[in-house]
Amino acid sequence: MRDEDPRLLAYGVVGTVGYYGHFHRTGRMPIGQDELAAFVGRFVVCSLASNEKIARLALAAPAVPAWAWRSASRTRACTVGGSRRGENPAAGPASG
Repeated sequence: MRDEDPRLLAYGVVGTVGYYGHFHRTGRMPIGQDELAAFVGRFVVCSLASNEKIARLALAAPAVPAWAWRSASRTRACTVGGSRRGENPAAGPASG
């Protein structure tokens, strides 16, 4: 990921997804939802990747449906930076 302020990156992603969604809902995007979702996904990956090589690797990875990822995350720990996803190491384990 780019070495930038994460809050600014998040605003950029939310804004991008929101604008494309708005344009699609108002009929300004003459393409289907699946095609638009794939484009916006690629656009976001390329905007967040720290370089082109990483963006290409991320785009080449097989897509996993969100429902499958959520199911898998309940049955095994997904580690990010040495802690389980959703946990703040300073605050202790997340409930749930």
